[in-house]
This record gives sequence, structure tokens and C-alpha cells, in this order.
Amino acid sequence: SAEIDKNYLYFFLKSRQKAIMRLRVGSGLPNVQKREFSKFIISFPPIKDQKRIASILLSAKKETNLFQSNIQYLHQIKRGLKQQLLGGKIQVQN
Repeated sequence: SAEIDKNYLYFFLKSRQKAIMRLRVGSGLPNVQKREFSKFIISFPPIKDQKRIASILLSAKKETNLFQSNIQYLHQIKRGLKQQLLGGKIQVQN
């Protein structure tokens, strides 16, 4: 049995998410049948390379999450400033 890094597997499957979603059946609670999913081919390099790839992608994901958090924070500040400007609580000086 081949060794596969769980983080590598996550990113591999995430990169194929659209193709996997096309395998869904049902409307109420759509699911992917094991029979169909077993036809899905997963390619993977040696475990050392998997770990290196997963490490890079995890770092990128953490950085992306940090940027998204900062963007959300800045949007909250913007909303607050807009409310204060429109409510007349603060005024812009020329």
C-alpha cells in the first residue's frame, strides 16, 4: 500500500473539487456514490515530495486566510466610518 500525506490528499482533492461535485447524485442531500468515486484517479508523488508540496500549500492557505481576515476587518472599519459620516457624527475637513 502506498503512503499518502493527508494534507497533500486534501489539496489534491480540493483541486479536483468541480470534477468530484459532478459525480453527485440526489437532490435533497446530494452525495457521491462510492462506486463512482472509486473510478476517480488520484496521482501522487513520493511521500517526501507530497510533504513538501503540502507544506507550501498550507503556508499559502494560512497567508490567504490572514489576508481575508484583514480585508474583513477593513470592511468593518469602512462601514463604521460610512455610518459616522452619513450620520453627521464626523465631518471631513478640507
